[in-house]
Amino acid sequence: MATMHSADAPLGRTARFHLRRLFDDLPCCHRSWANQGKRFFLHGYERAFDIEFACAETEAGTDAVLDEGTLDEVTAGPV
Repeated sequence: MATMHSADAPLGRTARFHLRRLFDDLPCCHRSWANQGKRFFLHGYERAFDIEFACAETEAGTDAVLDEGTLDEVTAGPV
């Protein structure tokens, strides 16, 4: 369900409806191959992304900013 434009948004936006989605618990790892210290070895942590989708008009009949099924495909995609 879409929510009306939030008061903390930057001025000049034309979108009236917004949907925020948090993608969290995303594991990642890296190493610093040039560093011979402890960062030379693989180490990891969790990432999170808070993404806002916006539109001027919602979908007719559903009042949706974005189809929730589309977001499910994003989270179920290959890693």
